Amino acid sequence: AQGPPRPLLPLGLGTSHCTGTPAPTSTPCNDKTITRPFSPLSLFNGSEVAVKRFLPNSHLSTVIIRDNTSVQRIQEIKVNHLEETRIKRSHFYEHLKKKFLSDQQKKISRWKKESDKFGKILELINQRTKNLAIASASLTMRKSQEGSQKTIPKKEATMMFEK
Repeated sequence: AQGPPRPLLPLGLGTSHCTGTPAPTSTPCNDKTITRPFSPLSLFNGSEVAVKRFLPNSHLSTVIIRDNTSVQRIQEIKVNHLEETRIKRSHFYEHLKKKFLSDQQKKISRWKKESDKFGKILELINQRTKNLAIASASLTMRKSQEGSQKTIPKKEATMMFEK
């Protein structure tokens, strides 16, 4: 009865190509010798080597690591998407803000033009009203003077105008 199969170690860390068992420098494989130097620092940085030493020799650790890296990649994609959405939203907000302000300025300028136009019309009406008031006042004054001249003798009327 065989025991449980030995976990395969990654190549290049002093393992046999055929069996995956640890080998110091060379092992026979189908009548061929494969020589691989044991140099973990050339493949990994120091922290990865330390993590590899303390992990159990099973595929579960590699599955967990790959799952963590895929989850991290998905999180990075989501964060990038959220950042792009935030940037787009801020650009859209700025666009709406500029549009709103330009619309308000257009309204104000239009209202000012209308106000100036109606102000000129009101000034014309006011001038005409004053002219009509002056004309009607002078007309009533003439009528009153004509009526008073009929009752006043000519000598007194001429004296009034000479004064």
